[in-house]
Amino acid sequence: MKKYILPIFFSFLSTISWGQQATFNWVSENISEGDNLQGMTVTGDSSAVIVGYNNILMKKNIDAESWTKINAFKPTYDFIGMGSNGGTTVISSRRAKIVDHPTGGKPDVYVSSVLLKSDDEGETWSLMDGSKIGSGTDPKINPNATGAYNKDIYSVGVFNADTFLVYSGWYTISTGTKESEGAIFQTNNGGEAWEPIVTGLGSRIINAIVVRDSIAISGGNKSLFKTNILSGTTTDIYPNLALGTDSDLYVFAVEMINPDTFYLTTTADGVFKTTDGGNTFTMYNGIGGGNDILPLNDSSIIVLGSSTKSKITTNNGATWTDCYPGETCFKIGGVLGDTLYGLANAVTYKIAVADLVEKNFNWVTHELNPDERLQKMCIYNPNNALIIGYAEMCKKTTDGGLTWNQSSLPESFDEDIQFDFSSLSNNGESAFATVRRFKIVDFPSSSEINDFFMEGLILGTTDNWTSYSLLDISKIGINEDNDASLNPQLEGCYGLNPYIIECVDNSTAFLYANWYETVTTGESESRGRIFKTTDRGETWTGITPDFGASYINSIEFSGDTGYIAGNSILLKTTDGGENFIDLYPALADVNDGDSSIFINSVVMSGKDEFYLPTPSDGVFVTTDGGETFSKIDGVAGTNDIYLLDRNSFILLGSTSKSYFTNDGGTNWLDPSVGKTVYSIGQVFNDSLYALSNGVIYKIAVEDLDIKTSSKEITQNNEIQVQYAPDHINIASGNNLIEQCFVYSVTGQLVTIKQPNTNVCRLYNNEYRPGIYLVMVSVKGKKITEKIVFQ
Repeated sequence: MKKYILPIFFSFLSTISWGQQATFNWVSENISEGDNLQGMTVTGDSSAVIVGYNNILMKKNIDAESWTKINAFKPTYDFIGMGSNGGTTVISSRRAKIVDHPTGGKPDVYVSSVLLKSDDEGETWSLMDGSKIGSGTDPKINPNATGAYNKDIYSVGVFNADTFLVYSGWYTISTGTKESEGAIFQTNNGGEAWEPIVTGLGSRIINAIVVRDSIAISGGNKSLFKTNILSGTTTDIYPNLALGTDSDLYVFAVEMINPDTFYLTTTADGVFKTTDGGNTFTMYNGIGGGNDILPLNDSSIIVLGSSTKSKITTNNGATWTDCYPGETCFKIGGVLGDTLYGLANAVTYKIAVADLVEKNFNWVTHELNPDERLQKMCIYNPNNALIIGYAEMCKKTTDGGLTWNQSSLPESFDEDIQFDFSSLSNNGESAFATVRRFKIVDFPSSSEINDFFMEGLILGTTDNWTSYSLLDISKIGINEDNDASLNPQLEGCYGLNPYIIECVDNSTAFLYANWYETVTTGESESRGRIFKTTDRGETWTGITPDFGASYINSIEFSGDTGYIAGNSILLKTTDGGENFIDLYPALADVNDGDSSIFINSVVMSGKDEFYLPTPSDGVFVTTDGGETFSKIDGVAGTNDIYLLDRNSFILLGSTSKSYFTNDGGTNWLDPSVGKTVYSIGQVFNDSLYALSNGVIYKIAVEDLDIKTSSKEITQNNEIQVQYAPDHINIASGNNLIEQCFVYSVTGQLVTIKQPNTNVCRLYNNEYRPGIYLVMVSVKGKKITEKIVFQ
């Protein structure tokens, strides 16, 4: 985030006046209660973007009334489990991928699955609280305990409006190694509390839970359980199924007629039936398995699956006839009216039951979910039915299957990972944002196991967040050999945290990242450096010494001149990061040799003039590139500073550390917003923005009563203004343009560009029509011209 003011003044502005008349009429707007806002950028005269904790990435156009959320991490849930009884229906999803890292990069990131309930036959849905599944603190039996993550609710069974069963699988890291866990849970109070009834399943997925009367049958990978819901007892009946057949059966589907009679299909080991509640099983001859099974009458049974496992018998299994619909069906939906439904990829296969029994296989297709798999079907009566599938498909029919319409799903599924944006930086429409690492398991300090993190992220855009992509953080330091203080990708390094980023242009950025490593000493050590990329993240090269546990809070560049500041750190480069000068000793000298100055940010007003706000040591300023510093009188410290012009600047922090002056610091007023401000944004649409906890504040610049002295606009032949139909070029004949500042006629800074070429291009669509002033810096000389956008 860049905050500049130029050491020049415009002729049409009033002469300086020392009497302060500013009024602080702050207007607040709630963004996200309780979540710190972290940064703001402004693109030309067109839009602003803010970031903050808990997934806050929001954009506001110049003519918009409110901020619009950019869903950078919006997962798409694949509905897979469904149970129904009466009017109550419960559906579940698989866990959803929320971060799709580039191929070969870091592991993808998932959020836990969702559980939805309908009490009106699938018309509307409410989100159930999946965080209540399980009890106790043991992550091996509680998918919501510390140390457990990526909860996956795969199957559902419903007994009544209050009592359901679900199978959940998840991962634990409590031993330091990722392990698969699984259990079946039951609630008797509508999901307010869940208790495990089968634990220790490991990676064995339960594919089906079917409830009839008070009995539930749960089947899956080498698993088959019978639960008496009323008594709360569960019996393992898998040994009865495997007896005399195979100890490695995968039960894919269960179809219950009543508590004593039910059918099972396995993926490749046959089709089975029991008539004594699972004490004994009979395997049908002539069929090797399938995806689902449905008895049609006393003698007819259909099995659907692949081309070799789609068969029908009309003589109780004595013989089987192929009835493949033309595509693999994953589930038999049931019979709606007089029509049987098979659910395949994207389409249903339909056939009249009478034709099926007569072996007239006149299958008809109906596309419901383009390119996505259908999963389950619930039939309420001959007219009403529901089908769910991948990509959040949940469609209802009320006319016997003639038409299908999407049910009303909750707008938000409240994902269980909080992505905290920590940094935002742009140059025109190119921008980068960082997300700090997320701790999944916090092991005690006495543990020999390292804490387990979801590593941080970097997002980039070239079109002002109309679209964006994920940069591959596995490239950070990857080419730095075996130095764990320089290469966070080595085995033994963990918790990579891309914390602060500075966007120079579409391809070039500077990044402060920190991490932990156990390579050097065998003990956990904190590491951190500045990395540079010139190819949009394909390579990142470390350019500073190791900062250890000291955090960097600010990276600011103007051309090749840059400053890096943080906890007892202040570095300067004049060659784009090739070499650095340590400015901290000169700063410490002004503060009685203080070795612990915590610098919040670097606020530049030129290559050699900048301000350093600190929380409690005051605000420091230099006008000679850091050779010497002075401390601003009357200021005890603050969180951030914004320079409105040479004499007018505002400092915001806590309510007792907020200051404003428009006479160069001779007098100070209290501009506090009423609560702590962590960062000052920028001037956007004639208002100055301040970022706080969940709230953004703005104040009209005219209320600040800025008094600015003036000089005549420079007239010279060193730059040329070239008008084109869609842009204006500011051209320098012989030298590079280091910086280009665009001001409105009221003197407010609108745009900062750092072209480092002979031409700075300003596009018409980024500015409202009118007169502007543009100031360019060429070889340290500042030249100002008037321009007009049509």
